[in-house]
Amino acid sequence: MLRQQKNVTPRSPRPDRGDVWTWVAIDAESKLVCSWLVGRRDPGCATEFMQDLAGRLRNRVQLTTDGLKCYLTAVADGFGSDIDYAMLVKVYGRCCRGRKEVQPAICCGCQKKENRPSDPEHISTSYVERQNSRCECRCAGSPG
Repeated sequence: MLRQQKNVTPRSPRPDRGDVWTWVAIDAESKLVCSWLVGRRDPGCATEFMQDLAGRLRNRVQLTTDGLKCYLTAVADGFGSDIDYAMLVKVYGRCCRGRKEVQPAICCGCQKKENRPSDPEHISTSYVERQNSRCECRCAGSPG
């Protein structure tokens, strides 16, 4: 049984269990999975993931991540300045149509943060989102 990290305490039967993430890098053109890692969503795993990805790529690429702050350092550690990098921060909200049941958050908009020179036309996280689940986002520049 997977438990949310916020519910795990040192007194839990298995305090070593909690949130686990699958980090995935997908090539936008070929849809090839270039690298993946299963681990926590923390700076250590972010750095390990980016260093592995950088070691697998020969040419300079456009990289887009979500808004996790530890990517800023992890990308710099993995690629140095040899990367076109941007963050796509999605703004989520709830759809209020008079329903009382719990509904998943819907993407209401996006904020592009270009951290290094990048081609704004290629800033997208949609390929990974499609791999994760159905993406409801219809942001400009993000095919959704």
